Amino acid sequence: YHMWVFDLLVTGANKGIGFVIVRELCKAKFTGDVILTARNEKLGNEAVKMLKSEGFEVAYHRLDLCDQGSAKQLSNFLQKTYGGLDVLINNPLLFWRNMLCNYCIFVASSNVITDNLSILAN
Repeated sequence: YHMWVFDLLVTGANKGIGFVIVRELCKAKFTGDVILTARNEKLGNEAVKMLKSEGFEVAYHRLDLCDQGSAKQLSNFLQKTYGGLDVLINNPLLFWRNMLCNYCIFVASSNVITDNLSILAN
């Protein structure tokens, strides 16, 4: 029996559907690192604090796909820390917002997320 360990990132996860997804992954004892992202650093850290108060282990990283610097910072963090990213859960509401910004990432797994973030950051 082999237990797979993944790192997983959820976009726009400081509230709503994204927050619930992170909480449910933690409740299900997801094996790996769960990274919650949000545009607003204060709200992102508050969401992590709330989840940690419930006994869940979650990390936060700022991500605003309309901000090239933000995308580049996250891309660099993921490459340095994990060598890429295994799983992305792209918050559906973020998709519609980003259609207006002409930034759209549909990614399922592997290093594609960091490749796409690198493209957005350039």
